[in-house]
Amino acid sequence: MFGHGFDHTVLLANLHAYLDDEKYPWGEMDCRAGVYQTVFELLGLDDASFVRGSSFQRLEAYIDDLYRALGMVTGNRVERAASEVVRGDAPTLGSLTYPVMQSLDCEHLNVDLALGGSDQRHVYMLTRELLPQLGGEQVCFLFTPLSTGPDAERTHAAEKSRIELWASPEQVTQAIEQAYCPPDAVEQNPVLEYATHFGFPQLGECHVTRPAKYGGNVHYDRPAQLVEDFRSGDLHPADLKQAVATGINEALQPVREYFREQRAPVEDVRSVGTLSIRAHLHTLRRKEERLMDRIADNLFVGAMEDAGDGTSIQTHKITTIVSLTYGDPDRGYPPGIDVTKLPMKDGPQNDRETFERAVRATLENLRSGERVLIHCSAGASRSVAVAAAAIGIQQGCDIDRAFEMVAEQRTETSPHPALRRRAEAVLAEQG
Repeated sequence: MFGHGFDHTVLLANLHAYLDDEKYPWGEMDCRAGVYQTVFELLGLDDASFVRGSSFQRLEAYIDDLYRALGMVTGNRVERAASEVVRGDAPTLGSLTYPVMQSLDCEHLNVDLALGGSDQRHVYMLTRELLPQLGGEQVCFLFTPLSTGPDAERTHAAEKSRIELWASPEQVTQAIEQAYCPPDAVEQNPVLEYATHFGFPQLGECHVTRPAKYGGNVHYDRPAQLVEDFRSGDLHPADLKQAVATGINEALQPVREYFREQRAPVEDVRSVGTLSIRAHLHTLRRKEERLMDRIADNLFVGAMEDAGDGTSIQTHKITTIVSLTYGDPDRGYPPGIDVTKLPMKDGPQNDRETFERAVRATLENLRSGERVLIHCSAGASRSVAVAAAAIGIQQGCDIDRAFEMVAEQRTETSPHPALRRRAEAVLAEQG
């Protein structure tokens, strides 16, 4: 959802999920909402505002509007609005109430533009009728297509017809290999949908690896060209599946690493549900007593809390900080320290220009004799990639050696593959 000024807000609809056929059991609403927030942040949505439905849907003003709305709308009208989102022949009263609440959410979150799946269009038609009657403002809506599951069933109708975001590489590969993908079929083809609606938005590209006798490797930076090659037969289903499975596994790497660090089964949502990724990484780092590390002469890599730790900054005689996060440390930056803020996303949605500026700022400060700390949230991905690019340029080594040099000094490094490619490209241009 986009509010006034085009800030984007993600509604974690925990109460909605309970009302809709108890998708969230009552006692697990907050836990599961926390899991979804963490996954969104790990996939790159770390500059959005997350709001849980229960945080405002229990307030007196909201309840008053809900009572007023329920007195205005008929049961038949709500059933029509919920026809594509409510399952079963005998929906609960809660399932028929939440479309009305969804309409009120737009008003109480001050939304200008709401984003939802195409199955929500009837709900939002009700919204356009209902809000003016309640004295609210009209809202614009943008709908995304529903994805087709691997077995060619729509995912909202088939619980097993989907790939979990924390699935193992083997599970992803197996699901894609078995997916419905007949030659030249571009409609309701789940593999093509995964490529165009998930792979390209997350990674910005698709790379097909195949023997020369089958046409050799091919790189796509536009979904339309990939679809056209598949339609014409230039791209075989087996090669498409291999490329899509590889891309999905790359995009989901941060999610897997997070749940592996939890050291608990992902099914036990209570173990991870109430923590955001930033809070969790903060806890892990303090528990294991990790600190910033000196990567090269006058160059340090650390986490956000290191950048806010005045004692550590003074101990290492840091004079300049290159910040790659959207927020500041809880206690702020120490006084007297020059801070260059170049926030970027961790993963494939990072901005190339911002990455290059971060590398340039690091090198310029090092050449001026400054002692530089590069920090991101955990000091494992964004900061590592920028440091490696700077070291490669400064010392004239290739990118593999540059990352090795960082890893030799800092054990907890896990740069996202997309950031690794970004560092390699910068080094190739400037090294």
